[in-house]
Amino acid sequence: ESITKRYYSLSEAAMLGWAPDGGMFWPAKIRPFPRDELRAMATLSYPHLCAKILSRFVDGDTKLSESDVTQTVLRAFNAFGDNEVLKLSPLQESGVSVLELWHGPSLAFKDLGMSVLAALLSLLLRRRNGRLTLLVGTSGDTGSSAMEAVVTHGGEALSV
Repeated sequence: ESITKRYYSLSEAAMLGWAPDGGMFWPAKIRPFPRDELRAMATLSYPHLCAKILSRFVDGDTKLSESDVTQTVLRAFNAFGDNEVLKLSPLQESGVSVLELWHGPSLAFKDLGMSVLAALLSLLLRRRNGRLTLLVGTSGDTGSSAMEAVVTHGGEALSV
């Protein structure tokens, strides 16, 4: 079966979930960051770093602006138990550190992505007066992460 090549915006890909061929969406191009910008990004907090990177994918999107993405990402991480979202903790005097990924609403690392996705979907749905029901089937922490993200960011637009 032949599938016609079509480009999808970030907002279209987020709303569709899966590509028409059943696989995942992948950007047609990824604009590299100049070296000086990469150096400056090293000082950003995790939420600001995510916003900066995700904003690169709104080129040509008529439903989302870079400002929309930045505000949505920053709002998505407000529910985390630590302002830094990720915390690097040294293990006593060993010289080894542990990156803590459990400061999200469900205490699972999946909160990092689910919170942003739910906030983004909620924004897009509110703008079109739409609703979306997510069917979550899992025995692990994905389901609880999805449910927490929807409860925290979904508003009236999303339900699980």
